[in-house]
Amino acid sequence: MTPAEHQKAMKGLIDDVRAETGQRTWEVFSDWIECAAISLSSPFPHRDRAEREKRFARHQEQYGPGSMKRFAQLLGHLTMWLEAERTDALGELFMSLDLGNDHAGQFFTPFEVSRLLVSLTINDTDLSERVQERGFITANDPAVGAGGMLIAFAERMRSTGLNPQTQLHVTGTDVDITCVHMSHVQLTLLGVPAVIVHGNTLTLEERSHWFTPFHHLGHWNTRLKQPAATPATPITVPAGRTEQTSLFELEAVA
Repeated sequence: MTPAEHQKAMKGLIDDVRAETGQRTWEVFSDWIECAAISLSSPFPHRDRAEREKRFARHQEQYGPGSMKRFAQLLGHLTMWLEAERTDALGELFMSLDLGNDHAGQFFTPFEVSRLLVSLTINDTDLSERVQERGFITANDPAVGAGGMLIAFAERMRSTGLNPQTQLHVTGTDVDITCVHMSHVQLTLLGVPAVIVHGNTLTLEERSHWFTPFHHLGHWNTRLKQPAATPATPITVPAGRTEQTSLFELEAVA
C-alpha cells in the first residue's frame, strides 16, 4: 500500500469507530493515539505506568473488542506508512480529518515546509562537526505538535550519513496531551531516542514524561550526563506548530 492508501484506510477505520460508538471524530482520534502511546511505552519502566494502564483499561471498556481491534489496525497502518515514508504522518492525518479547525485552532506545519526550513537553517558540515565533538547531538522543540520538525531534523541527519537512532536525542514539549501522544508514537516508530514532555514551555510546568524505546535502549540517561569536550553554539530551526513559530525556536546543541 502507498502512504495515500494507508491514510485512506486509517480515515475509514476512524469513521467506522465513530459510527459504531457515537463518539466524535476528535474523541476517537485522541483516544486511539493515547492507547497507542500507552501500548508502545508499557514495556519500559516509568512512574506513571499504573495510571496509564488504568486509562487503557477504561478505553477498552468504553470501546469494546470491535473498536479496539480497529485501534490495533490503525497502529498497523501507521507503522507501514512510516516504513514507506518517513514523514509527519499523524500531522497529515489530523489535518485531513479536519480536526485542525475543531480543536483549539491547531494547525500542523506541512512536512515539506518542515524539511525546507531545516534545510535552510542547518549546515551539513557544522552538523557533522558537532556530532564528532561528543558523539551525538541533541534537539529540543518547545512546541512539538506531532513531532514533524524533529522528524525532519532526523531525516536531515540521515541524508548526511549520520544515524539519528544512535547520534541524536530529542526533547519535545507540548501543552496538549494529544500532541504529546502523537509525537511520542511517531518518534517511537521511527526509532528516534526521545523524551516528550506534557507541559508548558513558558511556565516550565511538567506534568508527565513519555520516553521512546530507543531512549531506554541507548542508555541516554547516562549519555546525556557526559560533558561535552567543548561548548557549542546552538543551531536553531523553527518550532513545529505554525501557531507557535513566532514564539519559540528549536535548538539542536551538541
